[in-house]
Amino acid sequence: MRAKKTADQKALVITTTDVSLFTKGEEIDLKLLFGMFEPHEKPWFVHEDKQGNMRVVVPDKNSDIFFAIPDPLHDGELLAVLLIADAVTYKGKEI
Repeated sequence: MRAKKTADQKALVITTTDVSLFTKGEEIDLKLLFGMFEPHEKPWFVHEDKQGNMRVVVPDKNSDIFFAIPDPLHDGELLAVLLIADAVTYKGKEI
């Protein structure tokens, strides 16, 4: 029997370049990625996409609420931009 995976954080996809992986406005689960950041730095997360691939979620260096999923095949490009914040409503969805 497999244990149910629980999310450490929820995120809202606000834009994406790959609709096969993410849908704009979709809420996704993130797990904290330990060992990838120092205690004084912003956290990093990991997300398991619809195809079962693990995607690293990195923080925006200029914002506390925006994170991104980089495209591993194209340097400098993003697969999705995420909004992560407590008690924030974005386009009618509370995250």
